[in-house]
Amino acid sequence: MAGPMVSAGVFSLIGAFLSDKYGRQKSLLLSSSCYMLGNVVCGSAFNRETLFIGRLLIGCGIGIASANTAVYVAECSPINIRGRLIGTSQPFLTIGILIGIIISALFSSDLNNGWRYMWSLGAVLPSIQFIGTLFCPESPRWFIQQSRKSEARESLMRIRNGRNVEEELKEIEDNFKEVQESIEKIGLFLSNLCLATTFLMADRYSPWINTTDGVFSNPCTKYSQCAECIRNPDCGFCYEDTSDVIGGDCLRISATPNLVSEQGSCISAFTLSKYSMIWAYDYCPVSFAWIAVVGLAFFLMFYAQGMGTLPWTINVVGLVS
Repeated sequence: MAGPMVSAGVFSLIGAFLSDKYGRQKSLLLSSSCYMLGNVVCGSAFNRETLFIGRLLIGCGIGIASANTAVYVAECSPINIRGRLIGTSQPFLTIGILIGIIISALFSSDLNNGWRYMWSLGAVLPSIQFIGTLFCPESPRWFIQQSRKSEARESLMRIRNGRNVEEELKEIEDNFKEVQESIEKIGLFLSNLCLATTFLMADRYSPWINTTDGVFSNPCTKYSQCAECIRNPDCGFCYEDTSDVIGGDCLRISATPNLVSEQGSCISAFTLSKYSMIWAYDYCPVSFAWIAVVGLAFFLMFYAQGMGTLPWTINVVGLVS
């Protein structure tokens, strides 16, 4: 029993990616194929390992179907019956389980091959679904998502028999734009939140200035934190190379070059290497810098692919034309 549960959980996530990448119809065809192949493998299994592989394939079909069925029905059904069509999936699921139990009971008297008949009959309905799905149109909303408006119109023509196609197509486009804008705003919010958190934490938890490294003529001794130290263009932060930097020295930057300090433990590359010191003249070492990287990743994922580049694209196209 563990086989389909594991593969169903994994492929419910993979199924969402397949649905967005290759379409709802193709994903449902793949789901039906996994059902068919899994039942055939189980019905013809000659050992426990083969039976387990068949169960894994059935779980793959369950996971992909769970990520696509309701989406496909919702995107293709008319708005006046959409809720009812989506809601009927659960009653039919329980009815299917009941039918499976009844069929299993009918073959339970055959102790040798009854279980093979049970699994083999399980491939019949997925085969019917596979053939039926071949004649179903792709989701028009998926076509709009892929910027394939002409194919979306053709799909709607098949589904609606040519009625109110343009109005619904415009509605789908408007809804898709709203969703894209909402996702973009969420991404920008997360990006700004990560960056703001990093800057705030860097200021509040900046490493302390512990000593002057024995240099009493050091003009940078008035600072108490690294963040204050590096704000002065003449000062830099010298610290020991450890996993958790708590404190260090604020030292004057050497005139040539600024890669070392004028005095103290970071005065040369030799002392840096000998005492395992690091010279930071324009940054403070913190353990949470990865939060800023995550924030920049959110920016690139959600903004750079949307309105971030669109104005420049429009300008370039307009100039070229």
